[in-house]
Amino acid sequence: MTQEKQKRPYTRKMKVFVVIDRDNNERLVRAYTSADALRHVTPTFHVAPASQDDIISLMASGVAVETAGIQEQELPADEAAGLSD
Repeated sequence: MTQEKQKRPYTRKMKVFVVIDRDNNERLVRAYTSADALRHVTPTFHVAPASQDDIISLMASGVAVETAGIQEQELPADEAAGLSD
């Protein structure tokens, strides 16, 4: 009978991340992921899927739809709102 090799338990390693705000204030945060570090410094933020009513009321009050990970660019007003003919 062959002896099976024992697997080592998976252990996550913490890293240190620098989190910089818009005013260039820097914080060092030890966390498993960059997302964990960001959540640590922004505990008052909450993210949830927007309902149709949320979209209607926020856009009516002038809140623009932002696209994560893409540089903002000049778009016609109806295109920025996601509207088409």
